[in-house]
Amino acid sequence: MSLTIVGLGFLGTSLGLALKYAIPEMEIVGHDPSPELTSLAKKRGAIDKSHWNLPAACEQADIVLLDLPFAQVAPTLQVLAESLAEDTLIVDFSPAKRAALASASQLLPATIRYVAAYVVPANSLAPDTEPSEAMLRDALFYLAVAPETNDRAINTAAGLADTVGAKPCFTAPDELDSLIAAGSQLPFAAAVALMSTWQQAGGWEDRKHALGASSLWVKQMLSDLPDANSIGLWQNRDMLVVWLDRAIASMHAFRETLQESDSTLLDSAVSQVKENAVSAAQADQPADTFGNDDKIGFRQLFLGSVGRRTQRKR
Repeated sequence: MSLTIVGLGFLGTSLGLALKYAIPEMEIVGHDPSPELTSLAKKRGAIDKSHWNLPAACEQADIVLLDLPFAQVAPTLQVLAESLAEDTLIVDFSPAKRAALASASQLLPATIRYVAAYVVPANSLAPDTEPSEAMLRDALFYLAVAPETNDRAINTAAGLADTVGAKPCFTAPDELDSLIAAGSQLPFAAAVALMSTWQQAGGWEDRKHALGASSLWVKQMLSDLPDANSIGLWQNRDMLVVWLDRAIASMHAFRETLQESDSTLLDSAVSQVKENAVSAAQADQPADTFGNDDKIGFRQLFLGSVGRRTQRKR
Protein backbone atom coordinates (compact mmCIF):
# COMPACT_ATOMS: atom_id res chain seq x y z
CA MET A 1 0.00 0.00 0.00
CA SER A 2 1.26 3.45 -0.90
CA LEU A 3 0.35 6.58 1.02
CA THR A 4 0.92 10.25 0.18
CA ILE A 5 0.73 13.21 2.54
CA VAL A 6 -0.15 16.52 0.88
CA GLY A 7 0.75 19.34 3.24
CA LEU A 8 3.75 18.80 5.50
CA GLY A 9 2.97 21.19 8.32
CA PHE A 10 2.62 20.19 11.95
CA LEU A 11 -0.22 17.70 11.55
CA GLY A 12 0.87 16.27 8.20
CA THR A 13 4.39 15.63 9.47
CA SER A 14 3.08 14.19 12.75
CA LEU A 15 0.86 11.79 10.82
CA GLY A 16 3.84 10.64 8.79
CA LEU A 17 5.92 10.08 11.91
CA ALA A 18 3.12 8.15 13.62
CA LEU A 19 2.60 5.90 10.58
CA LYS A 20 6.33 5.20 10.23
CA TYR A 21 6.49 4.44 13.96
CA ALA A 22 3.62 1.94 13.64
CA ILE A 23 4.60 0.44 10.27
CA PRO A 24 8.29 1.18 9.54
CA GLU A 25 8.18 -0.61 6.19
CA MET A 26 5.38 1.61 4.83
CA GLU A 27 6.51 3.90 2.01
CA ILE A 28 5.23 7.44 2.47
CA VAL A 29 5.46 10.09 -0.25
CA GLY A 30 5.21 13.77 0.67
CA HIS A 31 4.23 16.89 -1.21
CA ASP A 32 4.28 20.51 -0.06
CA PRO A 33 4.83 23.77 -1.97
CA SER A 34 7.39 24.73 0.67
CA PRO A 35 10.81 23.13 0.00
CA GLU A 36 11.75 23.91 3.61
CA LEU A 37 8.80 21.97 5.07
CA THR A 38 9.42 19.11 2.66
CA SER A 39 13.08 18.95 3.63
CA LEU A 40 12.26 19.02 7.35
CA ALA A 41 9.67 16.24 6.99
CA LYS A 42 12.18 14.08 5.16
CA LYS A 43 14.92 14.86 7.69
CA ARG A 44 12.63 13.90 10.57
CA GLY A 45 11.74 10.62 8.88
CA ALA A 46 8.05 11.42 8.31
CA ILE A 47 8.31 10.72 4.57
CA ASP A 48 10.54 8.50 2.48
CA LYS A 49 10.53 10.65 -0.62
CA SER A 50 8.83 13.70 -2.07
CA HIS A 51 7.72 15.03 -5.41
CA TRP A 52 7.25 18.69 -6.33
CA ASN A 53 4.47 17.78 -8.79
CA LEU A 54 1.13 17.08 -7.04
CA PRO A 55 -0.30 14.55 -9.54
CA ALA A 56 3.01 12.67 -9.69
CA ALA A 57 3.16 12.56 -5.89
CA CYS A 58 -0.33 11.05 -5.62
CA GLU A 59 -0.98 8.98 -8.73
CA GLN A 60 0.32 5.72 -7.21
CA ALA A 61 -1.25 6.28 -3.79
CA ASP A 62 -3.88 4.05 -2.22
CA ILE A 63 -4.47 6.71 0.44
CA VAL A 64 -3.92 10.47 0.26
CA LEU A 65 -3.89 12.56 3.44
CA LEU A 66 -4.62 16.28 2.99
CA ASP A 67 -3.39 18.73 5.62
CA LEU A 68 -4.23 22.00 3.87
CA PRO A 69 -5.85 25.38 4.54
CA PHE A 70 -9.44 25.34 3.35
CA ALA A 71 -8.70 27.69 0.44
CA GLN A 72 -6.41 25.05 -1.07
CA VAL A 73 -8.80 22.10 -0.77
CA ALA A 74 -10.96 22.62 -3.88
CA PRO A 75 -8.02 23.34 -6.23
CA THR A 76 -6.21 20.28 -4.87
CA LEU A 77 -9.24 18.01 -5.27
CA GLN A 78 -9.70 19.27 -8.82
CA VAL A 79 -6.14 18.28 -9.70
CA LEU A 80 -6.39 14.92 -7.92
CA ALA A 81 -9.67 14.06 -9.66
CA GLU A 82 -7.76 13.49 -12.90
CA SER A 83 -4.73 11.71 -11.48
CA LEU A 84 -5.86 9.24 -8.80
CA ALA A 85 -6.53 5.55 -9.33
CA GLU A 86 -9.99 4.17 -8.75
CA ASP A 87 -10.90 3.48 -5.10
CA THR A 88 -8.17 5.80 -3.79
CA LEU A 89 -9.13 7.08 -0.35
CA ILE A 90 -8.67 10.79 0.45
CA VAL A 91 -8.66 11.75 4.14
CA ASP A 92 -8.97 15.53 4.47
CA PHE A 93 -8.03 17.38 7.68
CA SER A 94 -9.01 20.88 6.53
CA PRO A 95 -11.60 22.91 8.51
CA ALA A 96 -15.25 23.45 7.41
CA LYS A 97 -16.31 19.84 6.85
CA ARG A 98 -19.67 20.45 5.17
CA ALA A 99 -18.08 22.77 2.64
CA ALA A 100 -15.19 20.36 2.03
CA LEU A 101 -17.58 17.43 1.56
CA ALA A 102 -19.59 19.52 -0.91
CA SER A 103 -16.41 20.30 -2.87
CA ALA A 104 -15.45 16.62 -2.88
CA SER A 105 -18.91 15.62 -4.12
CA GLN A 106 -18.74 18.18 -6.90
CA LEU A 107 -15.14 17.69 -8.01
CA LEU A 108 -14.28 14.04 -7.44
CA PRO A 109 -15.50 11.11 -9.55
CA ALA A 110 -17.61 8.51 -7.77
CA THR A 111 -14.71 6.05 -7.92
CA ILE A 112 -12.60 8.09 -5.49
CA ARG A 113 -13.47 7.83 -1.78
CA TYR A 114 -13.44 10.85 0.52
CA VAL A 115 -13.53 11.13 4.32
CA ALA A 116 -13.36 14.37 6.33
CA ALA A 117 -11.26 14.19 9.51
CA TYR A 118 -10.43 16.33 12.53
CA VAL A 119 -7.86 15.57 15.24
CA VAL A 120 -8.12 16.70 18.87
CA PRO A 121 -4.87 15.95 20.79
CA ALA A 122 -5.27 14.32 24.19
CA ASN A 123 -2.94 16.86 25.79
CA SER A 124 -2.48 20.58 25.25
CA LEU A 125 0.46 21.49 23.04
CA ALA A 126 3.04 24.16 23.79
CA PRO A 127 3.48 26.87 21.14
CA ASP A 128 6.92 25.55 20.20
CA THR A 129 5.94 21.87 20.02
CA GLU A 130 7.67 20.01 17.21
CA PRO A 131 5.83 17.47 15.02
CA SER A 132 5.78 14.08 16.74
CA GLU A 133 3.99 10.74 16.65
CA ALA A 134 3.14 11.40 20.31
CA MET A 135 0.84 14.22 19.24
CA LEU A 136 -1.62 11.61 17.91
CA ARG A 137 -1.38 9.20 20.82
CA ASP A 138 -4.82 8.90 22.46
CA ALA A 139 -6.07 11.82 20.37
CA LEU A 140 -9.71 11.90 19.27
CA PHE A 141 -9.75 11.28 15.53
CA TYR A 142 -13.15 12.48 14.29
CA LEU A 143 -14.40 11.19 10.95
CA ALA A 144 -17.33 12.48 8.88
CA VAL A 145 -18.50 10.89 5.65
CA ALA A 146 -21.07 11.39 2.93
CA PRO A 147 -24.02 8.92 2.97
CA GLU A 148 -22.78 7.20 -0.18
CA THR A 149 -19.32 6.43 1.23
CA ASN A 150 -18.69 2.68 1.15
CA ASP A 151 -17.87 0.57 4.20
CA ARG A 152 -14.34 -0.20 3.06
CA ALA A 153 -13.39 3.47 2.95
CA ILE A 154 -14.96 4.04 6.36
CA ASN A 155 -13.19 1.05 7.89
CA THR A 156 -9.87 2.01 6.32
CA ALA A 157 -10.11 5.55 7.72
CA ALA A 158 -10.89 4.13 11.16
CA GLY A 159 -7.96 1.74 10.81
CA LEU A 160 -5.70 4.66 9.94
CA ALA A 161 -6.76 6.46 13.11
CA ASP A 162 -6.19 3.36 15.21
CA THR A 163 -2.77 2.77 13.67
CA VAL A 164 -1.46 6.23 14.61
CA GLY A 165 -2.60 5.63 18.20
CA ALA A 166 -5.72 7.77 18.08
CA LYS A 167 -9.35 6.98 18.92
CA PRO A 168 -11.59 7.03 15.82
CA CYS A 169 -14.98 8.65 16.38
CA PHE A 170 -17.69 8.99 13.74
CA THR A 171 -20.00 11.99 13.65
CA ALA A 172 -22.19 13.86 11.19
CA PRO A 173 -20.55 16.65 9.13
CA ASP A 174 -22.68 19.38 10.71
CA GLU A 175 -21.92 18.09 14.21
CA LEU A 176 -18.21 18.06 13.41
CA ASP A 177 -18.37 21.63 12.12
CA SER A 178 -20.06 22.61 15.38
CA LEU A 179 -17.31 20.89 17.36
CA ILE A 180 -14.65 22.71 15.34
CA ALA A 181 -16.43 26.03 15.86
CA ALA A 182 -16.65 25.46 19.62
CA GLY A 183 -13.24 23.87 20.13
CA SER A 184 -10.89 25.92 17.98
CA GLN A 185 -12.67 28.77 16.19
CA LEU A 186 -14.47 30.20 19.23
CA PRO A 187 -11.23 30.39 21.28
CA PHE A 188 -9.60 32.10 18.28
CA ALA A 189 -12.48 34.61 18.14
CA ALA A 190 -12.14 35.16 21.90
CA ALA A 191 -8.42 35.83 21.47
CA VAL A 192 -9.17 38.38 18.75
CA ALA A 193 -11.72 40.07 21.04
CA LEU A 194 -9.32 40.11 24.00
CA MET A 195 -6.47 41.58 22.00
CA SER A 196 -8.79 44.18 20.49
CA THR A 197 -10.04 45.10 23.98
CA TRP A 198 -6.54 45.43 25.39
CA GLN A 199 -5.39 47.58 22.49
CA GLN A 200 -8.37 49.94 22.16
CA ALA A 201 -7.84 51.97 25.35
CA GLY A 202 -4.88 54.18 26.19
CA GLY A 203 -1.84 52.73 27.89
CA TRP A 204 -1.33 49.73 25.59
CA GLU A 205 2.44 50.21 25.49
CA ASP A 206 2.61 49.77 29.26
CA ARG A 207 -0.20 47.24 29.51
CA LYS A 208 1.21 44.76 27.00
CA HIS A 209 4.17 44.02 29.28
CA ALA A 210 1.98 43.27 32.30
CA LEU A 211 -0.52 40.81 30.83
CA GLY A 212 1.62 37.75 31.54
CA ALA A 213 0.31 34.28 30.72
CA SER A 214 -2.98 35.67 29.38
CA SER A 215 -1.09 37.51 26.66
CA LEU A 216 0.89 34.38 25.80
CA TRP A 217 -2.32 32.36 25.42
CA VAL A 218 -3.84 34.99 23.15
CA LYS A 219 -0.69 35.20 21.02
CA GLN A 220 -0.63 31.43 20.68
CA MET A 221 -4.28 31.35 19.61
CA LEU A 222 -3.72 34.08 17.03
CA SER A 223 -0.66 32.34 15.61
CA ASP A 224 -2.47 28.99 15.43
CA LEU A 225 -4.80 30.28 12.69
CA PRO A 226 -2.75 32.13 10.06
CA ASP A 227 -4.35 34.50 7.55
CA ALA A 228 -4.42 31.77 4.89
CA ASN A 229 -6.88 29.82 7.04
CA SER A 230 -9.36 32.66 7.67
CA ILE A 231 -11.58 31.37 4.88
CA GLY A 232 -12.21 28.33 7.08
CA LEU A 233 -13.81 30.68 9.62
CA TRP A 234 -15.94 32.19 6.89
CA GLN A 235 -17.08 28.83 5.52
CA ASN A 236 -18.09 27.71 9.02
CA ARG A 237 -19.51 31.07 10.09
CA ASP A 238 -23.05 29.81 10.76
CA MET A 239 -21.76 27.41 13.42
CA LEU A 240 -19.31 29.95 14.80
CA VAL A 241 -22.02 32.61 15.12
CA VAL A 242 -24.13 30.20 17.21
CA TRP A 243 -21.24 29.68 19.62
CA LEU A 244 -20.37 33.39 19.68
CA ASP A 245 -23.99 34.15 20.66
CA ARG A 246 -23.74 31.62 23.48
CA ALA A 247 -20.43 33.09 24.65
CA ILE A 248 -21.81 36.63 24.55
CA ALA A 249 -24.84 35.52 26.59
CA SER A 250 -22.50 33.92 29.12
CA MET A 251 -20.46 37.13 29.34
CA HIS A 252 -23.64 39.15 29.96
CA ALA A 253 -24.67 36.70 32.68
CA PHE A 254 -21.21 36.96 34.26
CA ARG A 255 -21.45 40.78 34.15
CA GLU A 256 -24.84 40.69 35.87
CA THR A 257 -23.47 38.40 38.57
CA LEU A 258 -20.66 40.87 39.24
CA GLN A 259 -23.24 43.62 39.72
CA GLU A 260 -25.12 41.68 42.39
CA SER A 261 -24.60 42.69 46.00
CA ASP A 262 -24.04 39.10 47.16
CA SER A 263 -20.50 37.84 46.42
CA THR A 264 -21.53 34.26 47.12
CA LEU A 265 -23.37 34.25 43.78
CA LEU A 266 -20.07 34.87 42.03
CA ASP A 267 -18.32 32.19 44.08
CA SER A 268 -21.08 29.72 43.22
CA ALA A 269 -20.97 30.51 39.49
CA VAL A 270 -17.20 30.17 39.28
CA SER A 271 -17.16 26.98 41.37
CA GLN A 272 -19.78 25.38 39.14
CA VAL A 273 -17.79 26.14 36.00
CA LYS A 274 -14.61 24.74 37.58
CA GLU A 275 -16.44 21.59 38.65
CA ASN A 276 -17.83 21.10 35.14
CA ALA A 277 -14.36 21.59 33.67
CA VAL A 278 -12.88 18.91 35.95
CA SER A 279 -15.73 16.53 35.12
CA ALA A 280 -15.18 17.08 31.40
CA ALA A 281 -11.45 16.36 31.74
CA GLN A 282 -12.24 13.06 33.48
CA ALA A 283 -15.02 12.01 31.09
CA ASP A 284 -14.78 8.84 29.04
CA GLN A 285 -14.21 8.91 25.29
CA PRO A 286 -17.24 9.76 23.10
CA ALA A 287 -19.89 7.07 22.86
CA ASP A 288 -19.48 6.85 19.09
CA THR A 289 -15.85 5.78 19.22
CA PHE A 290 -15.32 3.01 16.69
CA GLY A 291 -15.07 -0.44 18.23
CA ASN A 292 -11.86 -2.45 17.85
CA ASP A 293 -13.76 -5.41 16.43
CA ASP A 294 -15.04 -3.32 13.51
CA LYS A 295 -11.77 -1.87 12.22
CA ILE A 296 -9.83 -3.31 9.31
CA GLY A 297 -6.25 -3.90 10.40
CA PHE A 298 -4.23 -1.16 8.71
CA ARG A 299 -1.10 -3.30 8.77
CA GLN A 300 -3.02 -6.08 7.03
CA LEU A 301 -4.06 -3.63 4.33
CA PHE A 302 -0.46 -2.54 3.90
CA LEU A 303 0.82 -6.09 3.64
CA GLY A 304 -1.27 -6.83 0.61
CA SER A 305 -5.04 -6.94 0.93
CA VAL A 306 -5.22 -3.72 -1.12
CA GLY A 307 -4.17 -4.38 -4.70
CA ARG A 308 -3.34 -1.82 -7.32
CA ARG A 309 -6.39 -0.34 -8.99
CA THR A 310 -6.94 0.73 -12.57
CA GLN A 311 -5.37 4.11 -13.24
CA ARG A 312 -7.76 6.80 -14.43
CA LYS A 313 -7.56 7.56 -18.13
CA ARG A 314 -6.53 11.07 -18.98
